[in-house]
Amino acid sequence: MSVSRLLRGLVVSAACVCAAPAVAQIPEVLPYQGWLGQSDGNPYDGSATLLFRVYDTAEAPNPVWQEEIRDVPVEEGKFGVQLGRTNPILNYVNDGRTRYLGISVNGEPEATPRQPIGSVPFALYSRNAAYLGGQRADTFVTVQALDQRQYVNEARVNQLIQQAGGGGAGVDEERVLELIRENGGGGGGLDEAAVNALIDARGYVREARVVELINDALIGAGNGLGADQVNALIDARGYLDEDAIEALVNALIDARGYVNADRVNALIDARGYLNQAAIEALIDARVGAAVANIQNDIAQIRQDVQALQGGAGGGTFAAYILGRSAQTSAGRFAFGGQNGLQAADNMCQATFANEPTAHLCTFSEVARAVAAQSWGNNPNFDGVATWTVGPVTQGAAFGTSLSNTCQNFLYNSADAARGSSLTVRLNYQSNGNGGGVRGDVFSVAQDVNCGTSLPVLCCR
Repeated sequence: MSVSRLLRGLVVSAACVCAAPAVAQIPEVLPYQGWLGQSDGNPYDGSATLLFRVYDTAEAPNPVWQEEIRDVPVEEGKFGVQLGRTNPILNYVNDGRTRYLGISVNGEPEATPRQPIGSVPFALYSRNAAYLGGQRADTFVTVQALDQRQYVNEARVNQLIQQAGGGGAGVDEERVLELIRENGGGGGGLDEAAVNALIDARGYVREARVVELINDALIGAGNGLGADQVNALIDARGYLDEDAIEALVNALIDARGYVNADRVNALIDARGYLNQAAIEALIDARVGAAVANIQNDIAQIRQDVQALQGGAGGGTFAAYILGRSAQTSAGRFAFGGQNGLQAADNMCQATFANEPTAHLCTFSEVARAVAAQSWGNNPNFDGVATWTVGPVTQGAAFGTSLSNTCQNFLYNSADAARGSSLTVRLNYQSNGNGGGVRGDVFSVAQDVNCGTSLPVLCCR
């Protein structure tokens, strides 16, 4: 059973950091404990691969830190890991900002919501107490050392000023300037005018004068150019700013007759060009029509095959009576430059030109067609005597079997043979005392003179 995507009862805990000498090595890892449940709510037992990520916010798309820990043992759902062993984590959790922890189990989507990381990781930063700002604690001055050096605070300074003759108010900045002016420099001090005179005598210059010299004399002497001079040169040489360049480019484009995308699309539409979607639609329509035609052809072929196939017993073709031929012939058959049975088939093909398999019906085909009522809507053969070929013999008086039918006239040139005719009667009523029974029947007449002219019965 797979581990559920829902992590339940997750807690963040840190191991106890006990008192230790300042030089002791403090672990830079974050202990973490959690509980894994299965999809049915039962605790998970086994091992799991856990992916931990740290984010700036609860919805941040990208983590600032991540680490994958494989083969984590899980017993009754409980597990414990130390984050930061392979990818240091200290710098991502010790700056005072709240960070969020996301967890994925065995490659599944990250559990939601992400967990805010509490203050426990700041225990890692406590090692800086031994190294304040990178300096050892014993390098800083103590209060006792400061007292030994007799440093004074602001209140003591004011007290000393008063004791030195500053009266009750002390000596402020204004009083100092006043004393300088009163002394006139006699006491070694100089008033503002005297100071300025000394500066002027030594050739010192003020900031404004320095800027003036840089922008004027010094720049000119060093062949440097100020902003105004640079702009003047640009204007004198006819250089163009961005707006002027854009205007020139647009003018050139217009002069050369270039067109933008809208104009190109308008020209395409005006000429009736087709885009990919329209072409695909045309192809689909034509393919659909072609497929429909093919399907119709297949359906017709199936119908034709079904009409030609026999019943379940043998896969032989079922007989189908097309009708009688338009031509008549003697039993010896002469038609279309052919004699015998070939001529009879030609008579059928000439009458039923749209039936490529039209041929003279055999006795057995007629028997099967009548039994299956397999013929067209216009049975023009009903009650008409037609030539047929069947298993009929004329006896030994006519010699061998090759000479006992009209169709064998090539052998029997003495005209002694006789043929057989076949007559199909549809919906025939019995003429006996059977109570008016009706049905489709056929009869065969033997010993028909070969010179008699009859049509032939055609089948497919």
